[in-house]
Amino acid sequence: MRMVTTRKSVVKERKKGKAMGKKFKFLVCLLTVLAVITLPLVSPLEGHAEETITYDFTGIQIPEGMDPTLTVDVGTMQLFHTNDAMITAFVQALAAKYDYGENHIDQLTEINYIRGVINGVVPGGLHRAAYTTIQNTDGSLTYGNGTYIDINLTTQMLAYFQNGQCVYMTSIVTGNPNKGNATPKGVFTVQYKQRNRVLRGEDYEAPVKYWMRFVGNVGIHDANWRSSFGDSIYLSNGSHGCVNVPPANMPFLYETCPVGTVVVVHEDEALLAQQAAAQQQEQVNAALAEWIAQQQAAEQAQ
Repeated sequence: MRMVTTRKSVVKERKKGKAMGKKFKFLVCLLTVLAVITLPLVSPLEGHAEETITYDFTGIQIPEGMDPTLTVDVGTMQLFHTNDAMITAFVQALAAKYDYGENHIDQLTEINYIRGVINGVVPGGLHRAAYTTIQNTDGSLTYGNGTYIDINLTTQMLAYFQNGQCVYMTSIVTGNPNKGNATPKGVFTVQYKQRNRVLRGEDYEAPVKYWMRFVGNVGIHDANWRSSFGDSIYLSNGSHGCVNVPPANMPFLYETCPVGTVVVVHEDEALLAQQAAAQQQEQVNAALAEWIAQQQAAEQAQ
């Protein structure tokens, strides 16, 4: 018996097929959503995908109107947990957004940091991105197109560079690291300036004539209560974190450096290495002198 198919029945079957197709697609989507919600995450990165990271770009030169903080929420961390390649893509996008001038986010450091948070090796929470600086052809570093404030924690000197040339220097006193008040290291910018401000903390109140904040509550200011600056004062009588400048030298900095001026705070690695080597040599010399004295005493006793 041969089946006779009319045009009307063909149209009816096609409509029925389309309806079934839509139901099937809906069912697939529903099952996918349920799987994402209920199935455990599987990844070579084991650990703390429930952590969050908040990048803090306060003090960094960023385009006007851009949020100085960026939070990597739990959902994104879970994506990183399941797809390691997304970490690299995220950091690359972060660099494209927050790189400025010659200063670039150290992408490898940030990738390893995020992996560390996921693995539970390092804590999440508030985090400042690591930056690297492009070197000139002679090997020297360039910041702020050659115009910046350089704060050397090792030598306790502040220098102001203008178009790559040092035009001003002064001795300073920075935060006392032995009391947990070390001046933060990094590349920042002058965020705010104010005349005749009173600086207050838990156990102090200090009026200053010139105030230049560059990160958090840390800034550069005059310190008329100090009679000397420089050397190793900061190790025993350092500040609460701010950079103390002789009163006579602060007006120049305040008038010359506008808001947005790059501030570089660092240690002198070469000098630290020399100091460590000298200290080690002193220990060797002392041990040798003691040994010689013992030998001489033994010879005299014979």
